[in-house]
Amino acid sequence: MFVVLAVCLRYRALAVALCVCFSLFWEAIGYSLALGLFSSTAAGVVVGILAFLASYGAHSSSARWMRND
Repeated sequence: MFVVLAVCLRYRALAVALCVCFSLFWEAIGYSLALGLFSSTAAGVVVGILAFLASYGAHSSSARWMRND
């Protein structure tokens, strides 16, 4: 599994798609956690957006590190 993900990160189009997919997954986790903790849809949206932005930054920088740019 790790080898497949490493190969996908070598190609820019696949790397962007992986970054977005992984970030959407973290957004869903952040939304559901905030919804469960605060019982507020607005809090879930805010935490989901923050989780998406933070995870997209981490994933895109790791993809850049894999390419050694």
